[in-house]
Amino acid sequence: MFKLRHKTLKDQKRREQFKEVEMTRNLYNAIIHSSIVPSIVKVYAQEKLYNLPVDSAFVRIRNRCIMTSRPRGVIGQYNINRIKFRELVLQGKISGVKLR
Repeated sequence: MFKLRHKTLKDQKRREQFKEVEMTRNLYNAIIHSSIVPSIVKVYAQEKLYNLPVDSAFVRIRNRCIMTSRPRGVIGQYNINRIKFRELVLQGKISGVKLR
C-alpha cells in the first residue's frame, strides 16, 4: 500500500535497538544515580553506559505517520498524521469519528 521511507526504517531500527538495550541502560543509570554505591562502581557504570549505541536511547525515537512517514502532527491512537487522518475520516474509512 505505502512504501516505507528511509526515515521510517531508521526509526524502526532505533526502536529495535532500544528494546534490546533498555534494561541494561536502566540498570547503569540506576547505579550511577544511587547514593549507596561506591564511586568506583559508578565510574565503571558510566563507562559502560557511554559505550552503548547512541541510537539505543529513548530520546532518539520519533513517532512517525505509518502512511507518509511525516514526523509532526501524528495522532497517537492511529499512528497517522493529522492530514491523512482528516482525509480518511472524510472518506468514511475510520468509523466512530466525527469532525466538528
